[in-house]
Amino acid sequence: MHKHRQTSSVRSAHFSDEASIPPGYRQPPPTAVGNGFWKPGCKSLEESCIWPALTANEAQSVGQDRKHMQRSPSKDQVLQLLKDRNIPITTILDVGILSGTPELISAFPTKTHILFEPLSEYTGAIAHSYRDIDYRLVSAAVSDTDGSVILSTVSKISEDEISHSYIEPGKQPSSNDRVVPMIKLDTYIKDNPVPGPYLLKIDIDGEDLRVVNGAHNVLNECSIVIIEATRWNIAERLQTVCMRGFDLIDIVEPCYYDQTIWQCDLVFIKNELKPKYFKDLLVDFEPDLYEIYRG
Repeated sequence: MHKHRQTSSVRSAHFSDEASIPPGYRQPPPTAVGNGFWKPGCKSLEESCIWPALTANEAQSVGQDRKHMQRSPSKDQVLQLLKDRNIPITTILDVGILSGTPELISAFPTKTHILFEPLSEYTGAIAHSYRDIDYRLVSAAVSDTDGSVILSTVSKISEDEISHSYIEPGKQPSSNDRVVPMIKLDTYIKDNPVPGPYLLKIDIDGEDLRVVNGAHNVLNECSIVIIEATRWNIAERLQTVCMRGFDLIDIVEPCYYDQTIWQCDLVFIKNELKPKYFKDLLVDFEPDLYEIYRG
């Protein structure tokens, strides 16, 4: 539970043309509540419904890292940025991990990690990767319904090791398929409560938006969402997550195949948190904060 702290003022982006407002900005602005900011969707002003405001020390650290960090499209770096800015994160929800997500292990070694991975072959490797981490492994596929589903597996890197798996609702199983339990994030968190705010990472090789569609309540408690996107679905995933109340803050780990873009990870922050922790070019332009990444 968050401890209430002195509030600071809220700044919102201003757009000269209504049509230029990007998806996700058509949301009610965060409401100042004396000692924090009221989360959209909450029905009362209980403590759990309020994002804490920045302290003076936190605000000072934000200014310091703005001066010294040279930005690049690195997942490790954006996770460090989230820590430097004191973005509220209590629990990691990691959907699709195979043997582990080393960047999240390194960035958040003291947080609880809830891991969703339906492949039993990786249970031993997961135990080793998270041996020093407080974690819980959920051996189920995550989607937008509860029940069971066909999970297809492929080995694109090694003939002996599964490198990718993906759900195929309605498919009849073949030799490389198996039936696994399927659950919505909302169902799991309702039955197994863990404290928020959450960082939600989704990487399930295909039906990632089904995870989003099954996490309506969970997304209300997420401060950060990270989702994998390929060149043909990046626009859809960007728009979908923004329409759920988030703002894009980074595009990291760009992967190329034959010199052309193949996939990347999109990193989002809750709309009402963005003006607390990051300045807006459209509100008050500061030339020293403008950077171009050149590799």
